[in-house]
Formats: sequence, C-alpha cells, structure tokens
Amino acid sequence: MLLFIFLTKEEGAVAVVEIDGVVKGEYSLSIDGVFSLNGGTNVLVIENGEAYLNYSSCPDHTCERTGKIRYVGQSIVCLPNRVIIEVNSPRKDVLIMRCSCKECGIYMVQADA
Repeated sequence: MLLFIFLTKEEGAVAVVEIDGVVKGEYSLSIDGVFSLNGGTNVLVIENGEAYLNYSSCPDHTCERTGKIRYVGQSIVCLPNRVIIEVNSPRKDVLIMRCSCKECGIYMVQADA
C-alpha cells in the first residue's frame, strides 16, 4: 500500500514582527515597503509578496542570510537583537491600507469592533 502525503504551502498575508517576546506590528505582504525595526537594529523589506531583512546590527548576520519568506509559518530570527518575523494568515478582523497619497508611507489599520 502506498501512502501519499500532499503538503501544501499556503501563501501568507502578513509579516508579524515580535521584539523581545512582544508583537510590535503586522505588515501586509501585499504592500511593498521598507521598515526600520527595534530602533534601527534591523530593517525589514517587503517586496513582491515576500519579506526579508536587508540590514541587521548583529555580529553574525544570519538573519539577513535567511532569505525571503512568503509562506505561512516561515520565519526570520535575529537572536542578538531579539527580533522574530513570521509569516501568518490574515486576521479576519484587521484591514491594513496604505494612505491614498502613496508617498507618505503611512499605513492605516482598521479593526472590527
């Protein structure tokens, strides 16, 4: 008897940023941008539905070499700076939108009550 296991990769919708064990933000993977994290110790880039770190002040830069993530459950960890970025499914009660001017970089978050 043959057993087939089908693994599906679900593309994520948000990159959840946790610093020192506390969730500090959720960034939509559908909106390109560059974000300074943790007082500038790390820089998160979201581009073409993928997230990656292009700068870290840590000594080994393992987090930068992790590469791009886009699937639910994938993560980037920077142990020295205590930063974790994990791709997640969208929360049903939150809508993330970019300002209509598309230049100021302001994002609005609307949560259903």
